[in-house]
Amino acid sequence: MKPLDFRSAPLLSSTVLPVLLLASSLGLLSCGSPGSGSGKAALGTDKPNIMLILFDDLNDWIEPLAGHPDIQTPNFQRLADMGVSFTNAQCDSTACNPSRTALLTGLRPSTTGVYKNGQPYLAAVADRPTMMEAFSAAGYRTLGAGKVFHSWGPGKLVWDEFVEKDDDPRAEMRETAGLTQLAHFTWGPLDVEDEAMDDVQVALQAKKWLDSPQKSPFFMALGFYRPHLPWNVPQKYFDLYPLDEVTIPKLVNTDVDDLPPSGKMRMDRRAHKAIALAGQYPQAIQAYMASVSFADAVLGRILDALEASPYRDNTIVVVTSDHGLHLGDKKHWGKYTLWERAAHVPLLVYAKGLAGEGQASPRPVTLVDLYPTLQELAGIEPTTNLDGISFAPLLQDPLAKRDRPALTNYPIEAYSIRDERWRYIRYRNGDEELYDHQTDRNERTNLAPDPAHDEVKERLAKAIPAVAAPNAPITFNPDDLQGTVKHLVRFYEPKRLIKALQPVAERREKRRQERKAAAAAAALDEAKETSSEGGNP
Repeated sequence: MKPLDFRSAPLLSSTVLPVLLLASSLGLLSCGSPGSGSGKAALGTDKPNIMLILFDDLNDWIEPLAGHPDIQTPNFQRLADMGVSFTNAQCDSTACNPSRTALLTGLRPSTTGVYKNGQPYLAAVADRPTMMEAFSAAGYRTLGAGKVFHSWGPGKLVWDEFVEKDDDPRAEMRETAGLTQLAHFTWGPLDVEDEAMDDVQVALQAKKWLDSPQKSPFFMALGFYRPHLPWNVPQKYFDLYPLDEVTIPKLVNTDVDDLPPSGKMRMDRRAHKAIALAGQYPQAIQAYMASVSFADAVLGRILDALEASPYRDNTIVVVTSDHGLHLGDKKHWGKYTLWERAAHVPLLVYAKGLAGEGQASPRPVTLVDLYPTLQELAGIEPTTNLDGISFAPLLQDPLAKRDRPALTNYPIEAYSIRDERWRYIRYRNGDEELYDHQTDRNERTNLAPDPAHDEVKERLAKAIPAVAAPNAPITFNPDDLQGTVKHLVRFYEPKRLIKALQPVAERREKRRQERKAAAAAAALDEAKETSSEGGNP
């Protein structure tokens, strides 16, 4: 059978609908019922609830991490005071899709082959249970809302209930010289109430679930879009940061001079130059911080709802982001680098009874470690062959020994290794960078060329995987039609597939009709010309 290629709209349009009909007849459109689990939770209670809260593009500009002196995030600080904050948490990839895939599967990009945003994340791990599936099998009710997976809504059909994200209102794009070419770099205040924002609607959905009686323990995953671009949030959050009072991060023009060629390739100079020439650096910083404070207000709604609910004393709360974000440092705007600002993420964990309450842990951890950590805390059977290692001991003693450095991978065969002092970067072609965070928090001096640091590089390089999985294909290759059906209905909700593919089919039919009409017109013109020539003496 011809492979089903998700880049091929015509193939999808002609194949998916009959396949879905077959899926229905085979009884494959149901999510399946949760299994039963047993075991005592590490926290001493039977099966605590889990609440996983994911933000997008949130770097260390929050009060617990002190990434920016002006930032106002009282609710992030509130949660840090209640639980444990990890000051050296790193993402597994600085791109959305591979980072979320790693978090939700417990497998690194070098294991799954998911390195890019465009790869069908779940196709690469078809036979591996996601975190939600593991908790469902242990008797948990799985609830999800917003942006949890990177795209295609709920991802696998593993939810008992899932509420998708809608579109937010946007500010009218202003004609700012030099910035209209950067359509994705837009920002501005909105004259709307918070409730008009979809992230708030996701928080309100969480409140509904928390206000409702639950017959079994729940695993609730909430995905919030802010502070991802566009930085359009209600006016009151911009008002927190008057332009004439905004602290602009110090930029050092020579910061990138000692980067190897592979490092310089990661810089988005076009965006940096455009924003600088337009004189919009303060406005961009203001807009990002406004979006972070909006995200903080959303978090506050959830914490308020949890504290008012009957689940406040038996719910584990995890707050993190898929990756960080550069805002002009190293002349770069965005993510997709292996430097601190993109790889460093907030990670706050709360559970009643933690000995580490209100403390910070400097030990390096990554998001791939969350899967086994939550399983250990909940006392459910651990999933085998995960790349992550539980950091549950750090929740009782934030200074407990942990020898493994944090590994970040982007793109294929390019790695950053971070321990408590050093960041070592090795690119696919062997280019290197090394930064000493004891003296250089902003990573402005590349020490890799200095032979005095060869031992440090060799030690950290041991964390690089010996083998990297090849890029996952953007195709399914089942052996038969039934196999195709199983893949489709496991990864994509049928209604969403139909809704997304119908316009594709209509556009394809329109182009076909246009080509047919053009060919007929050309044939008529040719016939007229031939007839005219034949009539000449």
